[in-house]
Amino acid sequence: MEYKRKIFPEEVALIAFLASKAQFQLESNWENKFIAYPLTKEKIGSIGLFKNNQKYTRRQSRVLSCCKFHDVDNVEVAVYLLIDSNDTLYELDFWKVDDSEICHIPSVDSMEDIPQI
Repeated sequence: MEYKRKIFPEEVALIAFLASKAQFQLESNWENKFIAYPLTKEKIGSIGLFKNNQKYTRRQSRVLSCCKFHDVDNVEVAVYLLIDSNDTLYELDFWKVDDSEICHIPSVDSMEDIPQI
């Protein structure tokens, strides 16, 4: 059984922040046109993104933008916004460096850049 849900407000803010950071134009009212497909069992974690009338499927994608924050336990969390080959929102990917459960998504004011190597 496939579990789908609305995108949480914190995720909406984070997606908008990452899209803006990459100067990626989101379509108007995008947050009401996309559904979240949780990719992890945890309450907060990576989500696939798809429009209401589509099904989430694995496909080629690329990182549009990224940032990091420190969770309430002070462990760093990296966040990546991915788009597919059609330049459509595809995934919001979270990675907590110690692989523990993510407790909280802070406001976008708390986000930091990930240094490029």
